[in-house]
Amino acid sequence: LFVSGDQAHWGLFAGLCVIYTLPMLAWEIARKVRAPEDEDEYLTYTRRWGTRKAPLVALAHLVFTTFGLIAWALVFHLSLLFITVICLLGFASAYMIIRFVRNPTSRTNLVRPAVEGFIIVFQIAVLLEALHKGGYL
Repeated sequence: LFVSGDQAHWGLFAGLCVIYTLPMLAWEIARKVRAPEDEDEYLTYTRRWGTRKAPLVALAHLVFTTFGLIAWALVFHLSLLFITVICLLGFASAYMIIRFVRNPTSRTNLVRPAVEGFIIVFQIAVLLEALHKGGYL
């Protein structure tokens, strides 16, 4: 594995793999989070873990991803705009999930959209930052 002609550190590569895996694990949990009135025969994480623990586990994955991305950005001297976007993304997603934890209803269940939005914006931000860093933007 090479970056700019220099041999990359495998630890950084492993960290990047974790950063990309955690949001997908959060999505797997988030898609099976339901409000109590929406539960049916299907086994969901909220039925198994409860309406508090299931969304908080998804949130924990996003929090670790956010901190991992910030650390990655600092190591590779990425832009302040990238770090700001990632921080705002983390806060917005956390707000939407915590809102459901505090009041688990169908109306407040934005856990899945919060995680999906996080994943989409995170991927776009990384792509744009890579293009910018490479001199293509």
